Amino acid sequence: LILLMEMFGMSSLIAREVQSRTVSAILATPATVGDVLAAKGIGGVVLGLGQAVVLLAAINVLGNEPILIITLMLLGAVMVSGAAMIAGSLGRDFLSNLFYGMLFMVPLMIPAFTVLFPGTASGWIRAIPSFPLVQGLVKVSTYGDGWAEALPDVGALFAWCVVLFALGWTILKRKVETL
Repeated sequence: LILLMEMFGMSSLIAREVQSRTVSAILATPATVGDVLAAKGIGGVVLGLGQAVVLLAAINVLGNEPILIITLMLLGAVMVSGAAMIAGSLGRDFLSNLFYGMLFMVPLMIPAFTVLFPGTASGWIRAIPSFPLVQGLVKVSTYGDGWAEALPDVGALFAWCVVLFALGWTILKRKVETL
């Protein structure tokens, strides 16, 4: 959920920078569109990962497999950064940005609620991009699973990260280039 809140912040920042033409001012310098996109991607991932790791350390979840948990959170941060780029590119003002942010946030939260009601998650829930993140975190932090057991979740999460980040990058690039 911390990553999803970060998505709101980043998408709001992107929408505000596009609307106020800050991106156009940056592109008047030697910076390229790729530089702007890389800064948004790296900034979103670092902020999301940093907040998540601080929270996980505070509630003592890093336990047995801290590198595995941090890897899952890093991939989760990449995923929500891609979603934030999409939502921020589509939003024009606060309300539309809120709408597009919620369009991503609500479905991405569903797998987190399946943890509250244990059992086998239905097939459609397994198709949600955040499911491998939640599943991997539960397996590692609750059941003590290691890399071998969590590798399918890491692989699925990596695939979703590539798709969402590439889609977000492409949509934001088109938005920036048309300013």
